[in-house]
Amino acid sequence: PYILIIDHGERSGVIVGMAVILGKDFVGKIGKITRHYSEVVLPISKTFSTLAGTAEGGGTGIINGEDEFMVLDHVIITDQISKNDTVITKGEENEKGVGIPADIIIGKIISVNKTETKPFQEAIVKSSLNFRNLTTVFIIIK
Repeated sequence: PYILIIDHGERSGVIVGMAVILGKDFVGKIGKITRHYSEVVLPISKTFSTLAGTAEGGGTGIINGEDEFMVLDHVIITDQISKNDTVITKGEENEKGVGIPADIIIGKIISVNKTETKPFQEAIVKSSLNFRNLTTVFIIIK
């Protein structure tokens, strides 16, 4: 799946852009809402992107969905990123605090594509979550 439908919407205080988590893991962000239901856009969706980086080396870039995995892209070539690094959100909240907070686990790097003659490197990222089996998630409401 590229989206999840959850049984909370405007009536529960849900706003487009809110982060959805399960424990310390990032599930997605609220895309569309109705009075009673919301659509969660998963990070593997091609329509998803957010600021992200590695917890270990501090490399930062943009995470984009690519069907079954994600790509951490636009990472400066001099930033240290490695296989098995944990990728976390960097925070993308508006002035009201709605959005994706920093330091939520997105996944782990499974491979790095680095060419010394290019200004950026990229990494393939895999979530530890099996999105197909999720039955309970949590919305971050401030």
